[in-house]
Amino acid sequence: MPDKPKVSYKRAPSKELLKCGGDLSWLIDLGEEKTAGYHHDVHLRGKEIHVYREGARAVKVEWFTSLKKVEISADKKYIVETCIEGFFGRHMVRDTLSRGFNDKLKCYLRKVDIASNQKGKEGAVQTKWSRLKRWPWTPFDRECRLSHQSMEYKGEVKERITRDVDGAFCELKKIYRDHDHLQGRARWAYPHIGGGQIDQLAVDDEGRLVLLELKDGLKRNMGIYYAPFQLLQYVWRWHNALKESPSLLYDLQNLIKAREEVRLMPNHIPDLTGTIRPAVGFGCDMPTAETKNRYKEVLKIVNCHLPPGIPNIETWAWKDGRPYKLNW
Repeated sequence: MPDKPKVSYKRAPSKELLKCGGDLSWLIDLGEEKTAGYHHDVHLRGKEIHVYREGARAVKVEWFTSLKKVEISADKKYIVETCIEGFFGRHMVRDTLSRGFNDKLKCYLRKVDIASNQKGKEGAVQTKWSRLKRWPWTPFDRECRLSHQSMEYKGEVKERITRDVDGAFCELKKIYRDHDHLQGRARWAYPHIGGGQIDQLAVDDEGRLVLLELKDGLKRNMGIYYAPFQLLQYVWRWHNALKESPSLLYDLQNLIKAREEVRLMPNHIPDLTGTIRPAVGFGCDMPTAETKNRYKEVLKIVNCHLPPGIPNIETWAWKDGRPYKLNW
């Protein structure tokens, strides 16, 4: 009997759920049409479908296949402030296909006021990049975290990541110490190791798995110029996971195929090859000159500490309604 995979990514819905769900256009269309001035980002989560507005999950739809029902919920604050009668709670799947139900969904999305801490620039950047089709890659998930077989193995992974990025970490700490005496200029922040949730996963035309870290360029803090170091930790995590758990690629491919089936992404996307392409993406607002120089300094160090065979981290931004690659 084959060993149980050490890590997994079980976000693809079952065939039964997709069949039971029937026509999902009332959710899928949210990604194509603006409601209350927003495009909404729709994602599959096993037996659930999550609808994001910028940085917040505005709607959660959970399927009960045996009952042919769905349950619609949201943050309690959003339910109270909108008071849409007959929208939240359990419904027969067939009832969600009615015009009246769709009107209630749109009414809710027009009335809901997403929490201010979820509205910021970074949430808008997340939505912008999620709408790409084909070039330079096609996104298929957001807020992406691997599931570990056990807490013991999760701790082992954290220790190994710390060792894998230690060389870059030591070089960045030296920069921090060298600049700590500066007066009249913003000091370098101290670098940190931690976190395990990559902003977006995508696949490019060569079948490479794109690991995308997104940033709002106007933030003048460590979240900007340390972005390549943050991404380095994710690259090592996913590189090791793909090598040790071959079924992980199968999990990811199943999610892509499910999204194709319900029209959340274009058909005929290349199969994943198991290779990784790392990238940082900014929105329309670019970092200041000082932040840019620090970013480039961090990027140069990080690129020397990537796993074998992984290409250098790319830096992208948004201009005139489309992404473009920065020569950084």
